[in-house]
Amino acid sequence: MRPTVFDDSREISDVLLSGKAAVLNLEGVDMNLAQRIIDFVSGSCYAMNGHIEKISNYIFIITPESIEISSGIRIPSFKDNF
Repeated sequence: MRPTVFDDSREISDVLLSGKAAVLNLEGVDMNLAQRIIDFVSGSCYAMNGHIEKISNYIFIITPESIEISSGIRIPSFKDNF
């Protein structure tokens, strides 16, 4: 998903509520807007016992509780660059 406005945050959360994972690409998004989107989505993710993982500086994977991501690399914080 590539959000362009803050209201897209709700659509991302709705994907999680439906039990699906989402890849969030914030490349090219204004930093203030990107921070607001990450804050909203991470709050939704927390409320649903989901997971959010940083893939690169601007790309995240968000999963509901029922989906587990397995990788050899763990990134400690997704807010490092925001």
